[in-house]
Amino acid sequence: MTVVERNNVWVLEDAAKCIQPTYKGNALGNIGHLGAYSFPETKNISSGEGGALLFSEAESTSREDIIRQKETNRDEFLKGKANKYTWQDIGFSYLPSELTAAFLWAQLQNSHIISKQRLENWYRYHTMIEPLEAGGYLRRPVVPAPLST
Repeated sequence: MTVVERNNVWVLEDAAKCIQPTYKGNALGNIGHLGAYSFPETKNISSGEGGALLFSEAESTSREDIIRQKETNRDEFLKGKANKYTWQDIGFSYLPSELTAAFLWAQLQNSHIISKQRLENWYRYHTMIEPLEAGGYLRRPVVPAPLST
C-alpha cells in the first residue's frame, strides 16, 4: 500500500472468500481502497449470487455515493445540494430481495461457525487422502507458511 499511495493508485482488493481471515490484524477486504466480497454458491458465505463492495474511508466521496445510489445524485438531492434527482452515469440496481438478504445475513452472523466447519471438512478430506499421496497416486495441496515481516 505504501508503493500504491506513493504513486497515487487505488487498490481494489479481491477478497471473494475472505469473510473471516485477517492479515497483520486487518480484515481482508479492508486493506485496499476498495474491497470486494462475492456471494455465489461456490463461496464460503453464499446468497446464491451477488457480492459486496467495501469502501475503506469512513467518509465516502461523491463518486462512491453516486455508485451506491445506482448512478444517481440521490444523496446530493436529499441533502438539498442538488435541485433535481438525476442520473449521473449508466447505472444498475442489483439489490437482493429481502429473502436473499435474510439468508445472507444469517450466514454472516454465523460466519465463524461456517468457517470452522469448512476448515474441519477440509482437514478430514486432507487426512483421508493421505494414503493416496503416500502411494504416489496424487499430490495434496500444500498450505504455505505465513510470510514473516
